[in-house]
Amino acid sequence: MCLFTAPHHPQSGGDPLVLRVDVVTGANAATARSAFERSCTENGGRVTDSVAAVGAQVCQRDGTVVEGAVSSSGRTVDVYVVNADTTTATRLTESFDEILGAVR
Repeated sequence: MCLFTAPHHPQSGGDPLVLRVDVVTGANAATARSAFERSCTENGGRVTDSVAAVGAQVCQRDGTVVEGAVSSSGRTVDVYVVNADTTTATRLTESFDEILGAVR
């Protein structure tokens, strides 16, 4: 797990913007990918392919993308913005494919 915080984009309640990246390898990689897909759909989202890389997908929810995953043989990288407000989520949506491309 890796966290990046950005104080110049405060979220609701004054919390910093947080981007979390989880890398899962081995036997648990497929489980992590399934959890990404299940969490997206159970929370009203839709999983769609990303142009970032082969095996990359994003979760579209309420017109925004704040989570994505890139999977390859034995490895899943899950990237998501933690509790982004609507304005920030909207701004980040157009860059999310690039974010996934950077972590693949």
